[in-house]
Amino acid sequence: MEAKKVYVGYYHENGMNTWEVTDNEQLIKQLDPDCKLATSFELLEWSAITSEIFNGVIECADGLVKYEETVIEVDEDGEPVDYKCEYRNVA
Repeated sequence: MEAKKVYVGYYHENGMNTWEVTDNEQLIKQLDPDCKLATSFELLEWSAITSEIFNGVIECADGLVKYEETVIEVDEDGEPVDYKCEYRNVA
């Protein structure tokens, strides 16, 4: 199973501490030479903050994961109004 590595880096920019989650290893190592594989929690937090979702099988600090959305509530017209979003272990 081919997986894409996703990294997290913490760094100081414009007088503020910040962080980034990316699959661009070269970029993240420029921002934070001590970067590491992101955790599934960091992946989910990044997705919640930025709306960026990493699709496919992801190699992270917690192993191999995949993003999943599950509808947990619908309105009277059957339209989804609440979701459960997570990066679930696949191996």
